[in-house]
Amino acid sequence: MVSPDKSAGKQLHEGLASLLAATVSNSGKTRIEIARQTSLHKDALRRILTRERAASLAEASHILNACGVDPHQAASAL
Repeated sequence: MVSPDKSAGKQLHEGLASLLAATVSNSGKTRIEIARQTSLHKDALRRILTRERAASLAEASHILNACGVDPHQAASAL
């Protein structure tokens, strides 16, 4: 049985991944450009955007900044 904490964590991960994917998609920048600006390997960025792995808070903040989005405002969307 999945504990409520794990379920909430999964929902947060899914929400953050969706937010990041939409932000990157709407940024007008390529994933390569964003990976370079965030110092993330392009494959790490791909895995984050496809929900294969969770982004750390620092990574999410860097991705949002690279896309021109204020992380504090984006957090309210979650």
